Amino acid sequence: MPIDPSLAGRTFPATEPYDVTEQAVSDFASATGTPYAPGDPAPATFPIVVAFAAMQGLMRDPEMGIELQHVVHGQQRFVHERPVAVGDRLTATLTVRGLRQIGGADVITTSSDITDEAGVLVCTADATLVHQAGAAPRRWRSRAVSRMTELTPSTYAVTREALVAYARVSGDPNPIHQDPQVARSVGLPDVIAHGMYTLALAARYVDEQLGEPGRIVELGAKFTRPVVVPESGTQVEIEGTWRDEHTIALRVTCAGESVLGNPVAVVRA
Repeated sequence: MPIDPSLAGRTFPATEPYDVTEQAVSDFASATGTPYAPGDPAPATFPIVVAFAAMQGLMRDPEMGIELQHVVHGQQRFVHERPVAVGDRLTATLTVRGLRQIGGADVITTSSDITDEAGVLVCTADATLVHQAGAAPRRWRSRAVSRMTELTPSTYAVTREALVAYARVSGDPNPIHQDPQVARSVGLPDVIAHGMYTLALAARYVDEQLGEPGRIVELGAKFTRPVVVPESGTQVEIEGTWRDEHTIALRVTCAGESVLGNPVAVVRA
């Protein structure tokens, strides 16, 4: 049944405070293969841990009528006021910005303000969720890939074990990322990587290219094609080029197909 569009504009209660510990940041970095040393800022996509707790509040609300296994992440954008650091105590307040129907699927646009213990904004996490209950499986279109060579390309292995580890540290239990039978039951070819895992690899790439963590101010992309992860695993290739002195345009592909739409990182000088 379609989600009631009158729920647009609704703001959900703030999440329980989340204490950012050294262990939590280290585990998150490890799950995404991001280099990390004690005292470093958290990876740029770490706020999803708090933001996803807010999304869980939305998805579990009986008025929303959302079934987790029928949800895919359509788009994500982070805008950082400052990097997240060990010792922060964070909460997220989610607002439903929009609800619409496309091809029988519910498209839910949300924005989560992530604040510290003093109520100061640390990061804004904007997300688009696609709820496909009762909808035909999405047809993913092939996209031509143009090469960009100004930054050194990197290739990252993606395994099912890595997805299990990411699910644990991010708090995202959606079974389409771990259980092939569930994934196939909702029209997917196999287990797929979390869109946020792929975006975390993009953040890792930027950090590695810059040689310094904590410089990403803004990071966002559309999740245009799933990264299918067979039992033997797969690879994600990332390339980038400087658009200007603060902006890196990225190209993220798997098996020669673009998997993120318009992925861009804005960095501090």
